[in-house]
Amino acid sequence: MLSDGPVTDEQAAAVRQGAESAAHTLHRDFLLGEISRGRERELVRDLVSADAELRDEAARWLIEEELVAAGPIRVLVAALAHAPGEPLGEQDRLALTVGLEHARHRLPPRRALHLERPDHGILVVVQEVPSRAEIDDLAAAIQVRIAKESGKECWIGVGERGPGLPAAHESYGEARRAADVARIVKVLGPVAWSSELGVYGLLAELPAERLGHNLHPGVRRLLDHDGGKGALAGTLEAFLDNGGDVRRTAAELCIHRASLYYRLRKAEEVARVDLASGDDRLALHLGFKVARLIGLR
Repeated sequence: MLSDGPVTDEQAAAVRQGAESAAHTLHRDFLLGEISRGRERELVRDLVSADAELRDEAARWLIEEELVAAGPIRVLVAALAHAPGEPLGEQDRLALTVGLEHARHRLPPRRALHLERPDHGILVVVQEVPSRAEIDDLAAAIQVRIAKESGKECWIGVGERGPGLPAAHESYGEARRAADVARIVKVLGPVAWSSELGVYGLLAELPAERLGHNLHPGVRRLLDHDGGKGALAGTLEAFLDNGGDVRRTAAELCIHRASLYYRLRKAEEVARVDLASGDDRLALHLGFKVARLIGLR
């Protein structure tokens, strides 16, 4: 478009005034948003705390201040690969924030809350009757986005559904345990539901040092014998996972049945067990699960 002539001082002043006004409005909106987010973070921290009175009060204020709608909840926890006991770095915490905010944008307004903790992220989802597929899709979207932003492995734990905001604490504990188990036991995949942890969920309730102290000696002997290669231990664990089905185990491991029988006999010798004994099979099977949970597998 052709100019109508040089810009006058009055026009330039009007443009500057308009720009300053717009900048002031944007800055004010930013500050108001930060205040609101700060208030939300404070209340979500209280919502998942161990103090029941604090949780009830936080739930009340979240609804009264219209930060979230009332309704059934489910908590998801996102965990990133990092050194145990160490807080996440700035880039990883930013990745958590991006992933959780990405998830919130996929949901209707006032249907989610999120919070970044030193070593994980929390998403509280408020929905009437979300389907399994909806939660799986949401969890997968979070996992993919955080992994992309951080360049690291990411795991999502999904807690049980609760009747309302005060139940977020319990669902949060379940989701966090599921994320931790998924991070350690790689075979569960990047998204783990607390209701589907099976024996891992039970074992995760016990202290790791206690589990390690009571690890079946046959499992230790097999792991020591394999020297990190996992041939005998992996074969025996697959055999036990398949309920002793030789054909299915051989197909899964892509070996001939004769080779499977040879490995199983060798595993019996090394572990000093009898695979015909139900007690020995149960003890070994649990032992392999414990070994994964405490990081030996």
